[in-house]
Amino acid sequence: MRRTLAGLLALVLVGTLFTGIAAADTRAGGTVVIEEGEQVNGLSATASTVVISGTVNGDLRAYGSDVVVTETGNVTGTVRIYAGSATPSPAT
Repeated sequence: MRRTLAGLLALVLVGTLFTGIAAADTRAGGTVVIEEGEQVNGLSATASTVVISGTVNGDLRAYGSDVVVTETGNVTGTVRIYAGSATPSPAT
């Protein structure tokens, strides 16, 4: 019983250390788009394509995705792409 309680308490304490991750938007689908003018507080996406035309305030995590950041797109934190690629928008 004490081990179970200690384990649960440890999980709660560790979970509070990662509130920024928990607060991130989570989106999935064929294409995830952050529109120009749209702002999200962090983004975790599982999609075939992630297009950033707006602002991601915080980190971007993309799983199995090709990420495109357009000229109007901005990510203020770290971009992490797992099993995907990053493509800057072509200059116009």
